[in-house]
Amino acid sequence: MSDLRVYTIDGGVVETVEDFYDQVERNIIPQRRWARDLTGFDDVLGGDYGTPEQGFVLRITEADAMEARLGHRLFARILAIARKHGEGGKKAAHKVTLELA
Repeated sequence: MSDLRVYTIDGGVVETVEDFYDQVERNIIPQRRWARDLTGFDDVLGGDYGTPEQGFVLRITEADAMEARLGHRLFARILAIARKHGEGGKKAAHKVTLELA
C-alpha cells in the first residue's frame, strides 16, 4: 500500500485545455497562481507549487474521454510531461506516478 498523496484529474469534465488547467488548479494546487499552460503544468509536477517532495500519484479518470475531447496530440503531450517526472524520465527525482483510469 502506497502512502503517496493522490491528485485526481477528472477527465470526464475536461472538454478543452482550459478545463484541464481548471482541474490542475482545483485538484493539485488550489489557491495558487500559475502559468496555466503546458510549461506551467511541468512546473507544477516539479514541485514549484507545493506538491509533495516525496512524490505523488497523478490519477486521470475517464482518460479515454479526455483524450477524445482534447485530441490525441494534446493528450499525448500532457502524458509525456507527466511521464517525464516519473520513473525513467528526465525529471524522475520528482517521483510522479501516473495512473490512467
